[in-house]
Amino acid sequence: SVVLKRFGYFLVFIVALTLRTLPELLSGYYPVGFDTLAGYVPAIIALPDHSPMNLFGWTWSPLAVYLLWFVQFVTRIDPYILLKVAGPVFYGIFTVSFYCMLLHGLEWDDKKSFMVALLFLLQPAVLRTGWDQLREELGLTFFFLLLAKTKCDIVHATRTRPLTVLLLSILIVF
Repeated sequence: SVVLKRFGYFLVFIVALTLRTLPELLSGYYPVGFDTLAGYVPAIIALPDHSPMNLFGWTWSPLAVYLLWFVQFVTRIDPYILLKVAGPVFYGIFTVSFYCMLLHGLEWDDKKSFMVALLFLLQPAVLRTGWDQLREELGLTFFFLLLAKTKCDIVHATRTRPLTVLLLSILIVF
C-alpha cells in the first residue's frame, strides 16, 4: 500500500513509542524497570567513574550508558526524566530496525512486514526487553540493521561489504 511505503517506518515507530510510553505515564516520577533504577541512573550520574557499570558487568558493552550520559551531560536533564524518555525512544528505534530487517533483509512486502512488526512489538518478551534492558535493545537494533544491510547473508556480505559488517558487528557488541 502507498501509505506503508511512505510512512511505514514512522507508523511502526509511533506505535512502539506509544505502547512503551504507557507504563512510563503510569509509573509516576520514576522510570520503569529494575535495571533502569539500579543500574542506569547510578552509571549516568557516576561517569566517568565506571564503578556502577562494574556491578552489572556493563563495562564490556557500555554504548547505551555512554549515549545516555552524553545526552544528560549536554542537556543537564534529570537522569530519571531522561530514562523515562529514552526507554520509549529506544523501543521505537528497536522496532523500526526489526521492520527494516523484514523489508530489506527478508525482502518481505510492506503489508506483511508491518503486520509482523506490530506482532513483534506486542510480544511480552520483547516488551520486557524494552522496559529496562536498553543495552540489549541497542545491540539488537544494530543486529537487525546488519541483517537488513546484508539481506540476512552475513557470510557473503563479509566478502562484498566487509566494512559495513565490521562496523555494525562492533556496534552490536559495544
